[in-house]
Amino acid sequence: MVLRNTLIEDNEINRLRERIGKELRVYQHNTAAAQDSVTWMAYAVGDDNPLWLDAGYAAQTRYGCTLAPPYFLYSVLIPSGALAGGLPGVHSFFGGNEWRFFKPIRVNTPVSASAKLVDVTEKQGAYAGRTVVVTVEATYKDDRGVVLATARGWSLRTEREAARQRGKYAKFPPPAYTPEQSKLIEEICSSRKPRGATLLYWDEVAEGDELPILAKGPLAREDMEAYIAATGSVKSTYYRVKDFRKHPAFYFSDPYTNNWEPVSMVNLYAYAAEAVGIPRPYDMGSQRICWLAHMLTGWMGDDGFLEKLDVKVVRPNLFGETQFCKGKVAGKSVEGERNLVDIDVWCENQHGEKTTVGRASVSLFSKRVVRYWSPDPSPGDV
Repeated sequence: MVLRNTLIEDNEINRLRERIGKELRVYQHNTAAAQDSVTWMAYAVGDDNPLWLDAGYAAQTRYGCTLAPPYFLYSVLIPSGALAGGLPGVHSFFGGNEWRFFKPIRVNTPVSASAKLVDVTEKQGAYAGRTVVVTVEATYKDDRGVVLATARGWSLRTEREAARQRGKYAKFPPPAYTPEQSKLIEEICSSRKPRGATLLYWDEVAEGDELPILAKGPLAREDMEAYIAATGSVKSTYYRVKDFRKHPAFYFSDPYTNNWEPVSMVNLYAYAAEAVGIPRPYDMGSQRICWLAHMLTGWMGDDGFLEKLDVKVVRPNLFGETQFCKGKVAGKSVEGERNLVDIDVWCENQHGEKTTVGRASVSLFSKRVVRYWSPDPSPGDV
């Protein structure tokens, strides 16, 4: 099977650049942090933190109700350069995000999202040669207009045929695990528990401390189906047909049914992934950022606040691979009333290869400062 391949053309890049600074038309999946939506997103990520899921437990916290995890905002709108459109027939890979979180999101909070194109640049890459990097900025607000978070996101636009011919990832063999390796993954998964109500004080954290490892995988189709459904990255046949008529370059003819399918099927079917030079289906890069946020929020406990999460995706996570989410304290600082911990974060696969790298910043309580339970917690209150 061959997906439509269009060369990257200067005139199309210039047309795309004309959109810089303009508001983009976006389609939200969730418009509120309803408990069902929060629960489904947490299940899709594999996060069983009772602060998101258990109303009785959460009622005893200073928030008085369940919260949406920071990564819930991916189910509102995925901040990606793909939001800008343009370059029809040129493949798009998720490149990364730079998140800034300002407020906890209580259950049932309405959320609105907006986005604008901020940058279009070119570079040469080993995967497909000529590459266009498209960057957007997204803003998430509640019903009062208060900014809950912002995110800078970028995508890499590449020529499909050039990527297939270069075959950078084509020789990645299907992973095979020994019984010992499988048991290790299971033990890491079963032993992880969120800190919960046990306070982690800023004073007790030291540079060089390592966060408990979180294992995700081996990646399977069900993982993808759950995440795609939770984030709204799928359409029924009726909507696919309507979308195909507007954007035919985003679709291909299924080799078995001759039905038109979106190129996002690279995340589910081998024949679609192979057409862009990747031997097996692979994850959506935003999933790994969710996993890192899961690791961080479980480590910091109910009273910590994730302020910043900057992550770059450096290679795909293919079906059958396992990601080990890791973190290491890089430094500490005090900014006004905020006691911050900077953490290097990354994902590495079962071969020890880093697939995702980044930096996070978390604010914690300090023993030096008397705190109180605020009715409307903000980063300055934690």
